[in-house]
Amino acid sequence: MLGFSVYLGEAFDELYIETMLNHGFKYVFTSLQIPEENSELYFDRLKALKLLVGDKAEIIADASPHAFQNLGLSYKQPDVLKGLGIDYIRLDISLAIPDIISLLSEVKIVCNASTDAISLLDELKDQDIDMSRIMFAHNYYPRPETGLDKGYFIKQNTKLKTSFPDISIMAFVTGTVYRGPVYEGLPTLEDHRYCHPLIAAHELAALGVDDICIGDTGIDTTTINQFNNFFNKGIVSLHVQSETKHLESYIGRIFHNRKDKARDVIRAEEGRQMFQSEILPENTVARTRGAITLDNNKYGRYMNELQIVNKDLKRHEAVNVIGHVYQQDIPCIDLIDAGTAFQFVKGEEKMDISRLTTESRNEHSSKLDTLTPEQFVDVMNNEDQKVAQFIKEENHAIAQLITQVINGLNNGGRLIYMGAGTSGRLGVLDAAECVPTFGVTPDVVVGLIAGGPSAMTAAVEGAEDDESLGEQDLRNLNINEHDTVIGIAASGRTPYVIGGLRYAQSINVPTGCVTCNKASEVGKHADYPVQVDVGPEVLTGSTRLKAGTAQKLILNMISTGSMVGIGKVYENLMIDVKPTNKKLKQRAINMIQEVLQTTDEDSERLFNQSDEQVKVAIVMGMHGISKEEALVRLKQAKGFVRNT
Repeated sequence: MLGFSVYLGEAFDELYIETMLNHGFKYVFTSLQIPEENSELYFDRLKALKLLVGDKAEIIADASPHAFQNLGLSYKQPDVLKGLGIDYIRLDISLAIPDIISLLSEVKIVCNASTDAISLLDELKDQDIDMSRIMFAHNYYPRPETGLDKGYFIKQNTKLKTSFPDISIMAFVTGTVYRGPVYEGLPTLEDHRYCHPLIAAHELAALGVDDICIGDTGIDTTTINQFNNFFNKGIVSLHVQSETKHLESYIGRIFHNRKDKARDVIRAEEGRQMFQSEILPENTVARTRGAITLDNNKYGRYMNELQIVNKDLKRHEAVNVIGHVYQQDIPCIDLIDAGTAFQFVKGEEKMDISRLTTESRNEHSSKLDTLTPEQFVDVMNNEDQKVAQFIKEENHAIAQLITQVINGLNNGGRLIYMGAGTSGRLGVLDAAECVPTFGVTPDVVVGLIAGGPSAMTAAVEGAEDDESLGEQDLRNLNINEHDTVIGIAASGRTPYVIGGLRYAQSINVPTGCVTCNKASEVGKHADYPVQVDVGPEVLTGSTRLKAGTAQKLILNMISTGSMVGIGKVYENLMIDVKPTNKKLKQRAINMIQEVLQTTDEDSERLFNQSDEQVKVAIVMGMHGISKEEALVRLKQAKGFVRNT
């Protein structure tokens, strides 16, 4: 059977729990001994978890004598444990036989399969107990390099099954949403730490494991469906991207690999039976592992033969490449044996980056390496001058996005940027500058970069290619319908950004984007897309140049326009500036003087009396009122000085 983990120190994702239960997951694993969690929450959340789960699954709680002591629990009170909603107690450390027998009167137990389970059960079987109320479970291992050795794992399982063939064994695989504080997955086997969860689960089953549990915080929807289809329906689901229109006809249909299994390809038994249309040669390119192919009319009677390529093969004029399996799903091809059912599931369209404007070569800089510094500067300056004109074409779209951000901020929402590489850095920079410029707190305008803060100065390998990471970063912020999430991606195809925007849209959070390619993939997931084609870069593909300049200018518009829209500006003065140094204090006094036409002395007096709040000082001087009265008026005017 399948299980998943829910941790009591975190707020429950009820939709996720419901989805897992509806997809055939029969165990819910949790722990009563995680150092980073607030154990005071455990009892209430256990009861709440049981209400959510009902009779659809059983709850396994991991515990130790130390954990029980900290929680004020006793193994001699199994009725209390049952009352909390616990069905199984997993004994991380063995107890005395009388305590175990006491537990078994109300709850079932799970013995640690990796340590002393056999000796413990040898003692128990002489006590005339119901052995069906016992199971084995291996540990999971948060720290890399500490997961179990496969050889040891096999040896231990063999011992357990030899001695107790009727008792089931559980082990863990990683999720796609990792649990902190290490965020390196929670597998039983070290070999599985960075493995596709379904592949890991399949191998565990082959190694004698009866129950497989997701150790981490969660798995994404696509992976949930893969587990359900494979373990409950016997179907291998592969997420695919199209290369030609022909793939659409095969999406969602069930195929079977031929029983006479080929070495190099998966052959759909139903391919030629299901379709007899004329197939002309198209996209007859080299066939890499994961390519989906369709034989064309040059192959005679093999026309309409549908295959998945299992190893890199040369191009063939009679074989069309109609699509590809997603990179992360390519290992799942190995699950397709003789006669195994499989299906294609629609994923995002593959975008050939060579066709992107941002990847095209600029004819005006084709001899860049031959230019003098003076000539180089002229070329680059001429190209940079085009950026503002290209942006002008998207002015309406930018204004619409600003309007949305204003509405969200006025309702207590946030402006959230997310991007990778240069795009992510620009978002973080714009967010950071809003704090001193407009006097907002750091949680009002937030910048997310793939790979976290360290990615500001050094690339984090693979971070931008992880859709689930984008989703998780937004989950960590607990986004809601008043927030606005803006994805920034020069290419318009960054998976991290797509994953974030797709998640935001799934929970009805407004989305926007800033890209430098028209009709981009990112744009498909944005309610308010801003897509500026700035033309090829002077240095081919270096999107930190014109594309980066365009993004910086647009982000300036979005943040500044939004702050103007919520009353952070009077005339063209930044009246909510935080005067954190001598220069800014003098600027603040100068603004007061400029608006009120007061003397230096009076301007400084108002500044001090307002507790160095420029906006408050201006309203005080404008109406001849106290600081307290000024604050009331500003509240009534929703922060707009002009309306006081």
